[in-house]
Amino acid sequence: NELLKLTKGHPVKVLITLAAFTAVVSAFLDNVTTVILIMPITFSIAKKLDINPIPFLVAEIMSSNIGGTSTLIGDPPNIIIGSAGGLTFMDFVKELTGVVALILVAAIIFFVLCFRKMLKADKEKMAEVVKIDNSKTITD
Repeated sequence: NELLKLTKGHPVKVLITLAAFTAVVSAFLDNVTTVILIMPITFSIAKKLDINPIPFLVAEIMSSNIGGTSTLIGDPPNIIIGSAGGLTFMDFVKELTGVVALILVAAIIFFVLCFRKMLKADKEKMAEVVKIDNSKTITD
């Protein structure tokens, strides 16, 4: 909720924040789990902004895949690679985090540029987004 307040409800900043948050969480949780946890929040934000949720969802899905690459537990293939190669959790973090961060930044820039026409909202709607209480978004 605090991250959402920092965006002031601006759709581009929301996309950047959700994508980055998804990538970080996905490094420590399974990608599908991460996206399933973020989706209700995304739909809630898009509904308040009265814009299509697709740009947010595409950015989150890709960011989840990118972020999951940085750790041994982020992606099932990483577990296989780590086991076969005798790599530790920290080996993955040391070798991949920098590259993954660069790829994530490039991907976010790409999504902002691709979806910039869809990422527009009224000032009143942006103000409503800041007030969203996400503690009630995921109910089951």
